[in-house]
Amino acid sequence: MIFQNASSRAHRTTILINDEDWRFIKPKGLKPTNLLRKKIQELRMREAGERVDWEASAQRLQAKLERTCEAMAKVLTKKQFSEILKS
Repeated sequence: MIFQNASSRAHRTTILINDEDWRFIKPKGLKPTNLLRKKIQELRMREAGERVDWEASAQRLQAKLERTCEAMAKVLTKKQFSEILKS
């Protein structure tokens, strides 16, 4: 039996996840199938030999670090902030 709107290349799957994982992904609006698609994409990239873009990763990390330091500077006194930066 062929359904009218179903793709001829589509496959159905059932994904079993535990309650802890479900509570984690539900508030984020994710579905188990989304996670499977992401994992398949990662595996394909690994198999194709694609590398991590370290330049882009370093830039994102630097931006996050700057935002963190800005937030700390607003909350802490100058003395506390400078002590944290020294360590």
